[in-house]
Amino acid sequence: MRNASLPLALLVSLSLALPGMGCGSSDADTDTDTNTTGESGTDDDNGDGDGDGDGDGDGDGAGDGDGDGDGDGDGDACEPIFGVPCDQLQTDYLKASNAGDFDRFGLSVAVSGDTLVVGASEENGDAASTAGAPNDNASLAGAAYVFVRDTAANTWSQQAYLKASNAGADDYFGSSIALSGDTLVVGAVGESGDAASTAGAPNDNANDAGAAYVFVRDTATNTWSQQAYLKASNADGADFFGGSVAVSDDTVIVGANREDGDAASTASAPNDNADAPGAAYVFDLDQF
Repeated sequence: MRNASLPLALLVSLSLALPGMGCGSSDADTDTDTNTTGESGTDDDNGDGDGDGDGDGDGDGAGDGDGDGDGDGDGDACEPIFGVPCDQLQTDYLKASNAGDFDRFGLSVAVSGDTLVVGASEENGDAASTAGAPNDNASLAGAAYVFVRDTAANTWSQQAYLKASNAGADDYFGSSIALSGDTLVVGAVGESGDAASTAGAPNDNANDAGAAYVFVRDTATNTWSQQAYLKASNADGADFFGGSVAVSDDTVIVGANREDGDAASTASAPNDNADAPGAAYVFDLDQF
């Protein structure tokens, strides 16, 4: 008798109607991916076979297959990163030496090599506050903390507690941070000096104008000192200069996202013709 191919529609009908010919177990509905625990077997059940179940096969269960269980498959709860198991990724837990209520330590962070810096924009020490003798004399003045890594032990320790030279209440020093090698830039969006304010003669003539501070590390003594106090050339109240900062080699960029100059505004002829379009300012550290 000549062989004849069965029509495709008939094959589909048979596969749906006859036990054992469909996908999944013989007792399953048309949904082939079940999450309940089945009996051990080699069908596509939730047993210990090679199916899509919770067994040791290639299924969605707890086996060693490609499923969503605890095995070596694609469904592991946490995949290793660069070969490091998930539970070994965190190496340290850092706190400020003078941690206090609502300091917001961790609001900003930066890392470069074996040095990291953490900002605490609502820390309350004034300019005289030190790591050895901290105070709470300037509410929300802010602080920055430098940590260095012991590469042998892979642990971090606090190297410095930094304050602005003119730290004042509500300055929010530490609201932004950038670090490159031994140069650190810290923003203080609430600092209130106007364009004439200097490190030697600071003023509070422009509320929330903002400022940025540059610190450098003496590698011989591992101490940090303030090198520059940066102000916008057209500093004005509520500009929030220092809301963002960046540094690369001798170039520093400071953002002021509430500055009011329109597109025609220039450094030599600034205006306030727009409502908070913002501005960015570039500084060359070779000048300092």
